[in-house]
Amino acid sequence: MADNEADPEELMTATEAQTLLGISAKGLARLLKSGELPYERDALDRRVKMVKRADVEKLAARSTRTGKDAA
Repeated sequence: MADNEADPEELMTATEAQTLLGISAKGLARLLKSGELPYERDALDRRVKMVKRADVEKLAARSTRTGKDAA
């Protein structure tokens, strides 16, 4: 894998995903609750939700393609 390619299994916090997607906290909660953005709990702090960067990038691409907000 080249240095500039993101690992598809790379995780980021849900808050980081919110920032990357440019959506509100409510919009993020809606995506997580509906399962549209799958998440897992952080092993060290179960309160933290972790999402795959690849899933976030797919949502971002979809919202860009449709011209709509992801949430």
